[in-house]
Amino acid sequence: MGDVRGARRSCQLNGPTVLLSQPDGLQGYQWTEESLDSSPIKIEVKDMASLTMIKRGMTALAGMMLLFGMAISMTAQAADDQQALQIVTQRIDQLKQKVDGRSAYYRQHQGELRQLLEQTIVPVADFPYISARVMGPYYRGASVQQRADFAKSFQNSALDTLTQGLVSFDYESLNVASSALRSRYDDQVDVALDVTSGDGKHYPVSFTMGVRNGEWKVINVIVNGINLGLTFRNQFDQSMRQNGNNYDTVISHWDSGQALNEVQSQQSK
Repeated sequence: MGDVRGARRSCQLNGPTVLLSQPDGLQGYQWTEESLDSSPIKIEVKDMASLTMIKRGMTALAGMMLLFGMAISMTAQAADDQQALQIVTQRIDQLKQKVDGRSAYYRQHQGELRQLLEQTIVPVADFPYISARVMGPYYRGASVQQRADFAKSFQNSALDTLTQGLVSFDYESLNVASSALRSRYDDQVDVALDVTSGDGKHYPVSFTMGVRNGEWKVINVIVNGINLGLTFRNQFDQSMRQNGNNYDTVISHWDSGQALNEVQSQQSK
């Protein structure tokens, strides 16, 4: 900054520190902004009015940069939402290509249908996370092995239930919404699916997608207004109470079909 003999004042803006000095014998003020490359940028100010204008200008510039940063953040967020939507859309399309028009075949070959569902769903669903949420407060009291056992039992039972649901439910079309909706959490979005039955009724399905280890995963499903995650959680709690909090018994006898029964009972109303 050179030989500065006057008093030095400083103020912190939304950027580098700006140093103000008043050398002896000068009527004006000298501003020096120390840039990142250590090359000073000097601005000569002749009066306090000019100084005020500079302050306002730099504040406005900082505000513009903040808005620009927010715009970039919103663009990135929209791109992330689009990625979650694409994951659901691709999986539904893959399933439709294999299942459409082959209901009679899969009724006789349910093992093939279950394998297809496993290949389609497991890569994009976070079953360990979902099962932990289903266990609720009981998760802390379970051993590491019991947690792993329930995650596997829950996954297998869910696939069995979904297999039975597809062979018994006569659907006409499956249509994914054109955009994802941001949920109340920053790292979650909801992707809607409209299921039209053979008799023309519509059943809304919502996939809650969450960021798990940097990837979008299905972490909950709401079918026709029924929150399956909450339904499963209530089922686990009831089973623990009925079996004296015996984890092994509840895990070995877990049946996700109870949730399907509730969905079907709601559909019949």
